[in-house]
Amino acid sequence: MNLRYTISRSAQGFRMLEISFQDQPVIELDVSELIKENPQLLSLYDSVNEYVDTLPVRTQEEIYQTFYKLYFGDYRNSFEDPETVTKLELKIAKVTELLNYNNFKIWMNQQSHRIGYPDNIKTDYVHDPDMNTTIEKTYIKSDYTNLIALIVFLRMLTPLYSEYHNYIRLITPHHYFRVYMLLVRSGLKNTPEMEKLRTYIDVNQQTLIGSNKNENLVIYGGLSDDDMLDVLVAEVFFNKLLAIDFFNKECNIISYIFQTVRYKGTFVSSDGATIRWKPVDKNPNGDLAYFEDYRKTSDVPIGIVVEIQHSLSDVNALLQALQKTQFDFERYNQEMNQIKLYLDRPLSNIQIYVLGWFMGKIINPRALYYIEPRKLTELMIFARCVLIQDGHFFMASFLGSQLSDSGNVVNVMIRNTLNKSLIKSLAVNFKFSMEDEKLSVIEKTLTEASREITNSLWSPILEKSFHPGVSTINNFLEAPTNINEIVFNYIRYCIE
Repeated sequence: MNLRYTISRSAQGFRMLEISFQDQPVIELDVSELIKENPQLLSLYDSVNEYVDTLPVRTQEEIYQTFYKLYFGDYRNSFEDPETVTKLELKIAKVTELLNYNNFKIWMNQQSHRIGYPDNIKTDYVHDPDMNTTIEKTYIKSDYTNLIALIVFLRMLTPLYSEYHNYIRLITPHHYFRVYMLLVRSGLKNTPEMEKLRTYIDVNQQTLIGSNKNENLVIYGGLSDDDMLDVLVAEVFFNKLLAIDFFNKECNIISYIFQTVRYKGTFVSSDGATIRWKPVDKNPNGDLAYFEDYRKTSDVPIGIVVEIQHSLSDVNALLQALQKTQFDFERYNQEMNQIKLYLDRPLSNIQIYVLGWFMGKIINPRALYYIEPRKLTELMIFARCVLIQDGHFFMASFLGSQLSDSGNVVNVMIRNTLNKSLIKSLAVNFKFSMEDEKLSVIEKTLTEASREITNSLWSPILEKSFHPGVSTINNFLEAPTNINEIVFNYIRYCIE
């Protein structure tokens, strides 16, 4: 029997993907979180099997062996291991080559008479000056067919990323994005179909949000607005379209993509993950956000991200990078033993930002938005121990505190200005952010950070003995009236 993909149900009701080849052991994968319930569930892989039948048996066997070795070997390792994820990326690239994406596109076009095309999908693009449309905003029949080909091709790769998705969805809201980034070595992210989709999403975002979206939107859940294009692409592929049998169901993919852009791409989704440091002035010429936009490179293989994360696990290496010869390992171990208390609630955005200053000599602070919550918390504990050792007691306690659900407060005791001479002392480090005649970016950043800290209630997570040098009122950190100077000294401490 040739290589076969089959959807079945386990005794517990889970949707399982079975991979079989001749008399070899059947590979069973739980795809319940990737392939949603639908009436065409059992026929979903029929077209995949038809194409696989056109491949040489030796090629089919090699594909099966790649699945088998990964499933019974590498999946038994932790996905925190850099080698595991890098190997996953390489195997995706290998199977992509074996399945031959270009040949698959040709095969799909030969089957196009079996696809149900929406009425508004035309064979050719004709510009109509009376319609608000462009070639970038339009999918013609060939574009539509090739997009379906890409979706179905990604379905053939499911055995390589389904287990990874089951793992990663538990630790990040960006699980589709993380799966999508596994494709960077395969070449699929650079196909004409992928570029067409990215362009379509981008131009429709500008129509829905405005051409200044890159200025108005700072960071969404720790991702830059450039990354948000890939977030939306990943959402399109893996959230719904992966589970549609296009040969047995008429589906307007373009309508779905547009609705995804409208509801997800406006960065106001219901999960409330939008990070806005201050309300945006409706005047497009007004001041927006004062915090530096942590821009990130989108095409970062997940294996590289994991390597970064792995490199941050060696405390002695971190101390060496910071040129610290003393460290309170007893305090560090005590807090690490209670890490579950920290993990009950993740670090807030301002805490990650403050931690980014501390980590600036070791890694690019933007990397903190990629690494997993536990590793982020371990770095926070490490930073706290160093800060306490060096006398930055309030900032250490702030990092080890939990944002209260009681709501924001307005602290009238806090001055919003800072001595100009102190600000100018940072000119050597921030010469491109310093201006002579108006409020500098670094001064705005500093004072806005101070407001974020003091206009919220922060409750220390561990007992008082873990927070020396600070006062609490009703179990909340007492905001010092000289918070601007404290933040200033903290920044100078981090960069010197």
